[in-house]
Amino acid sequence: MNETFTDIYGFNPMEPDEMEELAAKYLSFIDPRFLKVIVNDDNQPLAFILGISDICPGIQRSKGYLFPFGFIHILKAMRISKMLSLLLGAIHPQYRNLGFDTWMGAEMLNEAQKDGMTVIDSHLELETNHKMRAEMEKNGWYYLQAQQNFPEKTLKSRGCILQPLGCFTRLC
Repeated sequence: MNETFTDIYGFNPMEPDEMEELAAKYLSFIDPRFLKVIVNDDNQPLAFILGISDICPGIQRSKGYLFPFGFIHILKAMRISKMLSLLLGAIHPQYRNLGFDTWMGAEMLNEAQKDGMTVIDSHLELETNHKMRAEMEKNGWYYLQAQQNFPEKTLKSRGCILQPLGCFTRLC
């Protein structure tokens, strides 16, 4: 991950123990169907993409509380959600432009359609991440919103892109 995100504004390399801590913290929310990884012969990851069912309605219903019963609303939202939220994706710099993104994307779309999802929401992307934005817009995704963290003096702006799944039935 450290090698992949070095060109992204604001990224700070993570220590191995930080990566392990994050993995342990979020492993319970990850559905293995929505984690796609490409590895080499030495079992080293070359590319990955991670998504989860949209849990926002569950968080809203529980008013942000996990206990005493908030976690039930969140689990239900994960089960009935019609939107897949992409959280993180990366391709090792040496293996870019080889079609890994298309391959993983098609696999993710297949899983989302099998689960009855109708929309995919991309992870937040910097507006200056031109490669990622061009990739998404080339495939028919549309830019939904922009968010500015510091409106009075904009340092960086980011947004998300949505894609109705019906547009990708030709890939499956």
